[in-house]
Amino acid sequence: MDDLDCEKLLAQLMRLEGRWLAPYYDGAGNLIVVANDRGEQASTDRESMTVLESDVRRVALHLEDILPVVGRLDAVRQRVLIHMAFNIGVKQLLTLPRFISAVQFRNWEAAAEEMLISDWAKHEQRRASVLAQMMRTGRDELGSVSKRRNAYKPRR
Repeated sequence: MDDLDCEKLLAQLMRLEGRWLAPYYDGAGNLIVVANDRGEQASTDRESMTVLESDVRRVALHLEDILPVVGRLDAVRQRVLIHMAFNIGVKQLLTLPRFISAVQFRNWEAAAEEMLISDWAKHEQRRASVLAQMMRTGRDELGSVSKRRNAYKPRR
């Protein structure tokens, strides 16, 4: 994922989840405490964003290692998959075989529908709706995500 795509993904995550200056759980269930060089909790958005970007890039690399098709997708659909993997974890994403198959065959309509009927979508309706539209069209839908979530509680 190039820097511009990472910036777009980070912006989308922040719009959906808000900025984290407090501890949070990543998609794999790891507790993330944004800390500065002295081991104290981060006090700036910049420190928080550095940790968030690192987490997103780690998830992206892990996802591409396990599912090589991700690296061959257009940038928007790559971000959809990385966003989902960041939210629910790579292992959980792989429990959606019809979705994964639709992505591998570039059947965007089927992939979007599989996203919307998943258990994940029942818990993350707004996120699922936005990401499914991005998967379907291959276009960014950042403008449709304007409300900030009150609290980030990843679903397992």
